[in-house]
Parts: sequence; C-alpha cells; structure tokens
Amino acid sequence: MKKNLHILASLFIAFGLNAQNSEQISLTPGYSNQSYFSFENGEVGNVDNTNWDLAFSTAGYGSGVRINGAIGMNLYTYPNGDIADWANVDTTGISSWSSQINSDTDWSIGAFDQQINPSDPFDLGWGVYSPITHFITGDSLYIATWADGSAKKIQLVQLASGTYDFKYADLDGSNEVTASVAKDDFDGKNFGYYSISNNTELDREPSAGDWDIVFTKYVTELYPGMNYGVTGALVNAGYSVAKSEGVPVANAGPSGLTFGTEINGIGYDWKSFNMTTFQYDLQDSLAYFVRNDGSSEIWKINFTLFDGSSTGNIEFNTELVSAAGETELNSNTTFTLYPNPSSDRTVNLIYDISSIGSNGQGFILDMNGQVVFDFSLENGGLHN
Repeated sequence: MKKNLHILASLFIAFGLNAQNSEQISLTPGYSNQSYFSFENGEVGNVDNTNWDLAFSTAGYGSGVRINGAIGMNLYTYPNGDIADWANVDTTGISSWSSQINSDTDWSIGAFDQQINPSDPFDLGWGVYSPITHFITGDSLYIATWADGSAKKIQLVQLASGTYDFKYADLDGSNEVTASVAKDDFDGKNFGYYSISNNTELDREPSAGDWDIVFTKYVTELYPGMNYGVTGALVNAGYSVAKSEGVPVANAGPSGLTFGTEINGIGYDWKSFNMTTFQYDLQDSLAYFVRNDGSSEIWKINFTLFDGSSTGNIEFNTELVSAAGETELNSNTTFTLYPNPSSDRTVNLIYDISSIGSNGQGFILDMNGQVVFDFSLENGGLHN
C-alpha cells in the first residue's frame, strides 16, 4: 500500500504542475547570436556566434573539429598534396573544389572529419589514430576561406593527452601561428572554441548539462552538392526528437511517434518564406517532442512566430508531457498525459507499469487539486 501511495504522489506532481509556457528568444538582426535554451529554465545563454572559427570536441574519446559556417567559412581538403606540401600550396581552381561542412545530424562529426577512409579503421578524417600511443596524428592539409575573401592554410598536427595541437598561416606561409586547445580547459562543455582572427581560445557555451536545444544559424546540404546557410534549432547530445504533423498541436502527443537521435530533428523547415507577404509562414499542426534520453523526460515544442533576419526573434510554446521524476519510482515505469492543461477536459493518458502490483489506483487532478478522474492501474504493457 505504501508503494501505491508513493506512485500516486508522483502522479499528482506530474499531472498537476505541467503547463504550457510561452517563450521568446532573439538571435539578433542577421542571426549573429546563438541562443542556448533549457526547457526547464528558459534561455541560459545568448552568445555572439561570429567570434569563433574552430570548435574542438571535448568528449573523452572525441576528436571532431567543426568550423563556423555561419560566418561564411568554407573548408577544403587540399587536393594537390598533403602535409608535406605545407610550404608550397597551390589554390589554382579552388572555385571548383568541393567544400566540407559540419554534420547537422551528429555533433561529433565536423568539417575536418568528413574525409574518412572507410577501409582504414584508424583513419579519423583529419588524422590517423595510433593504438599504441593513443595519439591522433594529422595527415591532411586544409584550406579555409571566409566571406571577406581571406584564406588560410590549416593543419591539425595531433591530438595527444587531451590537447589539440594545430597551426595555420597565410597561403604564402606568412603569419604562421602554432596553437593548442586543451579539453580540460572546457570541462563540462561540449566544445572548446578558437578564433583564428584573434589567435585565442574562447569559452563561450554553457555547460552541457544546462541546455537542451540551441537556436542558431548553421550550414546544411539542401540538395546534393548544394550547401546553404539556414536558421533553426539543434538538440543537445543525448537527446532524441519525434515530429507530429497533421494533428492539432493541442491534441498532439508522443505516443506512437518514432524518436530519432539526429541533432537536426527540429531543424529549420518548420517555417517557409512567403514571397507574397515577404514574411515567414509557420506550418500548421506541427509539434516536436524532445526527449532527454538520460532521464526519459519529454517536452513538446511548437513554433508561433519567426521574424526573420530583421530582428532574429523566435516565439514558441513548450510543455512538459512526461516528467523525469516519474522514472525515479521504477526504471520500468512511464507516465504521459496530454494535452496538459486541457481546455475541454479531454486528455490522453498513457502509462506502462511493470511491478506495481494488481491494486494500484490513479487519479487525475485539475489545477486546483480536485480529483476529476480516477481509475485502476493495469500492470504490464502500454495502456492508453
């Protein structure tokens, strides 16, 4: 009986406190900023997205290196040689070279990691892993260009004992800089950042545990061979996203939807530019469900306004539809109730209980704490 009461208390918390929140963030005119957002705490960081060039993964076994495509930075693997040709690069015909972009499905794969040799298990794109030293030694030469017409040659020299060593210079070899970024300098962050223009490392993002999604400009492949800058939302590592279309947002729930781990599960295409009104239209009956795969907490998000580059303002609603606290009762226990709150007193309740016993009882409360529905909990399997 004590176990039943403990579960009922958790039901009261999960069902009584969930409410829809109206949120607004701004990427500033021209989308020059990034907004790191926590469903629970709101915006936790709004930072300049134009002051960095390289981002280095700080994950324990991570070796990914990303570029800042949002500022018009392009990266090319030098096609006419390798690191032995550092002193004699020839960029004739660079306009016909294929540029490399960051993955927008996986944070761990950056532009520098795209040229992996699939037949070599130790090839990581920009370098080769040694199972003896556990170092990664760079074997590729890169050319980077920026929107202002400037260019640099870059070599990632090695990743050893958690420190990236790299160098860059003008194409003629002048202004050469040797630099390093240590993972330990960015403890708890997903990436350590570096500015080539200022020759300095940057600590610019919130701790990984403090945010769920980031609103940002990034580059995606719209069509094969066509890379394009877009503005949207990417989820943090360790999150999954499901998409609900064609169902009124108020009635949309995660039941029956497929969750994917791609970081662009929300992405950019929830809006479209109207050539008649010269404003952005938002897709009707569209909602996303973002799940923290560590806690199983699920939030619903739907967009209500996108102002475009004139202001960079984005408005949206969020709602907790499955509370993380419920999983503390039992690793095999799940509760979801939606929509919550409900305007017409009609809700969907989904639960899966594996070991509560046969005499469990559930209650749904209104916002005043009054019981509006009670039912017997059925053990085993998913119940709707």
